[in-house]
Amino acid sequence: MLAACWAHTRRKFYEVAEATGSLVAAETLRRIGELYAVEARVRGQSSAHRLAERRSFSRPIATTATRTQMICNNVLVENILLKSVMMPPSSAGDRAGFQA
Repeated sequence: MLAACWAHTRRKFYEVAEATGSLVAAETLRRIGELYAVEARVRGQSSAHRLAERRSFSRPIATTATRTQMICNNVLVENILLKSVMMPPSSAGDRAGFQA
């Protein structure tokens, strides 16, 4: 993944962490910081060395961060679905844009 993509991702997690105090967002920011640290460590090194370091250190961090994000997305979707099922029919219909 490109560093610029991580910068955009980091900004969104920062906004969530600041607004909500989310522990998941804070943990994701910590892991993105670890990726930045790897990049700082390999800056100026040969491309072969950078690739080896990224495979050894960045890949596991990024994989874990991606898994965490997928789990959070699934929980969010499940919560939305659960709330829509648990609402009284008139409230659920109103939210879905249907008339009761």
